This record gives sequence, C-alpha cells and structure tokens, in this order.
Amino acid sequence: ANPVLATVLAVVFAEVAAVGGILLSLAPGVPVSGFVTGISFLIYLACRGVAATRRRRVAAA
Repeated sequence: ANPVLATVLAVVFAEVAAVGGILLSLAPGVPVSGFVTGISFLIYLACRGVAATRRRRVAAA
C-alpha cells in the first residue's frame, strides 16, 4: 500500500542478504551465491508468514 515503505524494505532485505551471504561464506569457503539465495528465501518465507498472519487478523475482525 505504501510504495516508499516497500522500496525501503526491499533495499534493507537486499543488503541483509548480500552482507549476510558474504559473512557466512567466509568461514567454510563456500561460494557466496548459495548463502545469498538461502537468506533471500528465508526472508521471502518470513514475509509470506507475516502476510498470512495479517490476513487472518483482518478476517477475524
């Protein structure tokens, strides 16, 4: 509903995935892309969970 908030959240999620992937790949020596993809997927699942919770609250009200 709010384009500014959506843009800010997209940038924050991208930064978290990129920096988190870089940091996680330092220890085991595994390529960064796998970690970035994994973190992005976890963020996606969290967003889907938040959306489902919001829908339930609206339906219950």
